[in-house]
Amino acid sequence: MLGIYCRISVDRENEKSIKEQQLLGQEFAKRNGFQFKEYIDKGISGGGDPTKRPAFSKMLADIKSGTIKALFVWNLDRTAREESTWFNLANLIVEKDITLYEDGKLLDLSDPSTYFTAGIMSQMNALYRRTTSKKIKTVLERNAKEGKVHGRIHPFGYTKDENGYLVIDEGEAEIVKKVYEMSLNGIGSSTIRNWLVENNIPTRYNKMEGTLTVTNKYTGVKKTIKKKDITWSDKTVQDMLRNPIYKGKRKWGSKYFDCPAILDEAYWQKVNDHLPQNRLNSGKKVDHQYLLKGLLTCGKCGRNLYGRKRTDKKDNVYICSSRRYKEMNCGSRGINIDKFEAFVWNRFFKGDELLVLLQEELKKGGQAKKMDEVKQQIEKLENQNRSLEGERQKAVQLAIKGLLKESDIQPEMERIENQISETEKRIYNLKEELSDISAAAERKSQLQTDIKSIKGSTSFNRKSELIKRYIKNIRVFWYKEHNSFLLAVNFNLPMEREQYIVTLDNAGRIEEFINFTGTTLEKTEIKGISYM
Repeated sequence: MLGIYCRISVDRENEKSIKEQQLLGQEFAKRNGFQFKEYIDKGISGGGDPTKRPAFSKMLADIKSGTIKALFVWNLDRTAREESTWFNLANLIVEKDITLYEDGKLLDLSDPSTYFTAGIMSQMNALYRRTTSKKIKTVLERNAKEGKVHGRIHPFGYTKDENGYLVIDEGEAEIVKKVYEMSLNGIGSSTIRNWLVENNIPTRYNKMEGTLTVTNKYTGVKKTIKKKDITWSDKTVQDMLRNPIYKGKRKWGSKYFDCPAILDEAYWQKVNDHLPQNRLNSGKKVDHQYLLKGLLTCGKCGRNLYGRKRTDKKDNVYICSSRRYKEMNCGSRGINIDKFEAFVWNRFFKGDELLVLLQEELKKGGQAKKMDEVKQQIEKLENQNRSLEGERQKAVQLAIKGLLKESDIQPEMERIENQISETEKRIYNLKEELSDISAAAERKSQLQTDIKSIKGSTSFNRKSELIKRYIKNIRVFWYKEHNSFLLAVNFNLPMEREQYIVTLDNAGRIEEFINFTGTTLEKTEIKGISYM
């Protein structure tokens, strides 16, 4: 299998496009009878941390596993513009006896002279990158000092003139002044944020096309959102209030440069000095500990549940984060923190219950059955990718023969690339799951040790450690028409999820947790619930 590695950095000057690099590699593979696999890093520098280049990291893993036996690059600087990264790759190529081609020409790194020459070129590429980077930073800093704007994004309240200089946007400046006035009057960032939304004040991104990818800090799940749909947040308001640019001091790196001021410096300082008082007035406390933090997701909208607790017990619930904002509120109800946490701890960790559940699962032969199922899924997805690779090669051959223009096959190529990328992610996740299942015996031994270590009074940190070790996540579904919650507990163990119905009394207090694992919802007393 031939690996074709393509990369283009953010600065694309004098670089062949990804598509050109791909076609060169595909033509080479076709001429020499290679099956091939492509690794593409778009808009990523060849310097710095190589782990931040996902395709490059995947290629290294495939070389180590023996999947890739040969490697094609348009130019060696596509692989690395950092000496240590290049020499690590070169040593791996020699160790695994990989055949390396640069733009179709064989490079034998096992030959000391070739290895030495390639190493010198790598150091020259690194020198060029560092020199260029230094020049760019110098130019950007000089422009910042002169008052020029870089890029399309600049702070709310500012724009740029026809010569690229930072100037005040008078309309937005009035909004900035209003935000500062509200803050000085003791109004918190959440209320200010709601005021901005209710008055249809556009964010900086709302005027732009394109998308942004955001990552859930607890689950790592990535979500793509349109820039025009990005709304105000508490943090955006807080950043506006703390940004010294509004008093005429523009921060660039560790330096500050003078710029047009929207606010008087003394007034800006007065508002910032008052910010801690706003937090005291809000009644919010940040010293509460939440045992299930980061594990709970809303079954209706998919957002995190967060703990909201006050010393007077007025609030004592895990609640969907959509409730923070009126226009996003999915309507899910909060669930009592104390009873929810006590249930999870007592059910699975106080005693041998979790261990018993795991032992029963292993006795049923579920481990072997699950492994077979996962292997079948992996094989099916790998077959899909092989089929997609075939489609891609056919499209490329038609383009090479001149039967189709590149512009004609571009949409189809993008569709294939996206499908391959998504399938590879699913394969990766399934292989991780397979690894977890195969390690069941080791997990069982670890679980036994952990259960025995639990004392009568266990510290919060120890409880949190154990819960996060063995519980992957808990999805919380609220059904208003039934005045009940549905919980789905997923484990970091080779076990089926546990399912519970949580019933409430007329006052909204939790009555009991009913286990209905292994049954369908139609067999319960709660009808009409659709479970995801």
